[in-house]
Amino acid sequence: MVLNDTEWRQRVEAWLAGPASDPPPGRTSNFPNGPNLYKYNVSIRYIIHFTLWANILFYIAAFFVALFICNPRDAFWNPYLHAERVKCLDSAAAKVASAVFNAVSDITILVLPISTIWTLRMQRKKKIWTIAVFASGLCACIASLVRVAYLVKEYTDKSFLADPTWQSYKSLLWSYVPICA
Repeated sequence: MVLNDTEWRQRVEAWLAGPASDPPPGRTSNFPNGPNLYKYNVSIRYIIHFTLWANILFYIAAFFVALFICNPRDAFWNPYLHAERVKCLDSAAAKVASAVFNAVSDITILVLPISTIWTLRMQRKKKIWTIAVFASGLCACIASLVRVAYLVKEYTDKSFLADPTWQSYKSLLWSYVPICA
């Protein structure tokens, strides 16, 4: 049997589509977890990729900053050991930068699905309830912003240097709220 170009192309496309080219009876989608909601909204897809790569790159950089914050490294927990040749970065600035990045990332992740949910074919009441479920993450965003405020207050306060363990308990408590939310 000899196939012409059109028949060959159709068979290859059907083979690539596989048996899932038509949804089974009673289903509206071929995808096991529903349709690919980000397939048609290119700007959302770019924002998702940007957010993903920004997080990956930031946390790789934050890992190395935390690892090499002092030279020599043991000077971070024992600064009097090498008092004459210790060179350390500002750990307060690194913590505040990380907290600000976390807050911006939390807000981005909270806002991102709203436009996609709004374009779904469902009743308005269900859309609002679905958005409300996602908005429960607002608690984590607020906690991140409050933590940033406490970190900035702690590191600008002169009494913080007297006992940083006791003074930092508020920002530590607020750092647990997004985990619990």
